[in-house]
Amino acid sequence: MKKTVLSALAVVALLLAPKLAPAQEGAAADSKTLVTVAFSGYGELLADIEFIGAVSGNPQLKEMVEGALQQSPAGPALAGLDTTRPWGFVVQGGADEFPMFGFIPVTDLGKMLSAAEPMIGKPTLAGDGVLEIVADDQSFYLKEKEGGWAFFARTPDALADTPADPTQALGGLHERYDLAVQVNVANVPPMLRQMAMAPIQMGMQVGMRRLPDETDEQYALRQKAAQQGMQQFQQMLDELDTLIVGFSIDRTASTASLEYEITALEGTKAAEQMAQTTEGPSDFAGFVLPEAAVTLNAVSKISQSDVDRAKTSLAPIRGNAVKELQKQGLAGAELQRAEKLVNDLFAVLDTMLESGKVDVGLSLVLDPDALTYVSGMKVGDTTRLDSLVKELTNQLIREQPDLAGVIKLDAAEHEGVRFHVVSVPTAGMAADLPNLPQLVGPSLDVVVGIGAENAYLAAGRNALDTLKQAIDQSKAQAGQTVLPVRLTLSATPIAKFAALVARDEQVKGIATMVGHMLEQAGEKDHLTMTSTPIPRGVKVRVELEEGLLKVIGSAPMMMGGPGAER
Repeated sequence: MKKTVLSALAVVALLLAPKLAPAQEGAAADSKTLVTVAFSGYGELLADIEFIGAVSGNPQLKEMVEGALQQSPAGPALAGLDTTRPWGFVVQGGADEFPMFGFIPVTDLGKMLSAAEPMIGKPTLAGDGVLEIVADDQSFYLKEKEGGWAFFARTPDALADTPADPTQALGGLHERYDLAVQVNVANVPPMLRQMAMAPIQMGMQVGMRRLPDETDEQYALRQKAAQQGMQQFQQMLDELDTLIVGFSIDRTASTASLEYEITALEGTKAAEQMAQTTEGPSDFAGFVLPEAAVTLNAVSKISQSDVDRAKTSLAPIRGNAVKELQKQGLAGAELQRAEKLVNDLFAVLDTMLESGKVDVGLSLVLDPDALTYVSGMKVGDTTRLDSLVKELTNQLIREQPDLAGVIKLDAAEHEGVRFHVVSVPTAGMAADLPNLPQLVGPSLDVVVGIGAENAYLAAGRNALDTLKQAIDQSKAQAGQTVLPVRLTLSATPIAKFAALVARDEQVKGIATMVGHMLEQAGEKDHLTMTSTPIPRGVKVRVELEEGLLKVIGSAPMMMGGPGAER
């Protein structure tokens, strides 16, 4: 059976009802809120769609969407809807009961129900002003209260104690976001938490079956890593406080964003771990190049417990890598060298973990005549890393003597950083990568830099000079405080680069069209992801600027769908 707007809202309750025991009379007194869903309202939705249409050059977008909604089976019911106020849905929980209710603002509930009658039938009185409506062979109940609010629930009892102002139950979510969901994890009964863990535990048991040719030691290491992972997940589930996911469009700033916030209970290990994600000084702030299409700067602390867990997780990977080498049929001396390289690599990873800090910066430049990548990372003691690079290089030259002419160890030094350089002529790669000579020049340069505590990598046109520049800029900005994570993508150069290198003509055409659209937005073409510390937790935000909203709003025209012709 087709649903109206009202019954569509109730579908969540109908889906949850078979799984959650309905509340008994008087149960709500001891209930705590488990889940809150907030929608800023139908009017806000249309205003956002109108904004997307305006920035995308598709001013009919709002009328298209509104017309489609009006012509849908739910359309007639919209006549009785108050478009200016928010909607909401709340699930509560006690010891073993889960009352739930939703609400929508109405100007004329009778008009709404009359319009919807051909699809859901005529509501029947259930007593005390409560109406019963049947949708998909299941009943839900509806009651209008003062202030123009229509409440609905799975049982009549859940409508007995609904708030006079239901927006208070949303906790301000409708003001912060267009659409949001908050889960109060700390209020979820242990029974439901175990239900959530059950499929994960089953999956782990299936994945922990012993593999063919797996040694006792390798199997034991893999079991230990899996058990630690399960314990960590269980601990996180037990110690989380809230989880919020929200989407919003800021029509003033011309941006759209998706956020999630996660917080832990006071005094828990989870709260302690989240406190490691904090703003701090970075050695690589200068690696965020203004002309780059992609940039990343990230810092955080690593707790000792996280270090121990990471080492446990790496142990079986190390064992499997060595086992695979042993299958290659290498001679005794060759096998020993290969095993040493693997062990040295994992020793470098251990050193990075033991440094107790993540600090990284990188940029990728995607100009039509310059493809350049630079990055820097805190490693800790780099002595073993330098030895590993040189040993690996010597091994490669032993196997392929011609490489001696393209690899230069200790080719240069700058600010205490030694550089090893690989220069591969691009002429031999032009058949498979015809744009490569244009992008990087006559040779593809790859530079590995080793400092006292930091390691560096660069590749592409002017790789060494650009890396030196980034190192100098980072030194000038030493101690600059940065967010735990800031990742930025500039869509215009990415689209133009895709158009340049694409071999498929359709892909090239779409990328070219997108690039032209983004150019019209000027510098407002970024996707930015940030991680920000909040009390006892972390907030992650993904934001799209006007240029990307323009592309999204123009998608129907580009794909030849509705609105393609104006």
